[in-house]
Amino acid sequence: MTALYGIVTTTDICDKIAAAEQDPASITVADIMTSPIVCARPGWCLRQTAETMAEMRIHHLPVEDERRTLVGLISTTDIFLAVDESGWEAKL
Repeated sequence: MTALYGIVTTTDICDKIAAAEQDPASITVADIMTSPIVCARPGWCLRQTAETMAEMRIHHLPVEDERRTLVGLISTTDIFLAVDESGWEAKL
């Protein structure tokens, strides 16, 4: 689902400022943010969320409700910790 906003990650900063040798003082968030972005929904299971992140090759996924309001952000670390807490034998 395409959202109405963007996201800035360390990858954006590294690729669009540092590697491009841009002056960080003259760059705005809008200049480097990734947009449009895909968002998860609160009702998605961890497997669906993890699969979406893997397919898109991203490490953070904003979560929006049915009104398209940003309600959270899930990361690969969050998924890793959830799997670790439930045991590696369990399925996502």
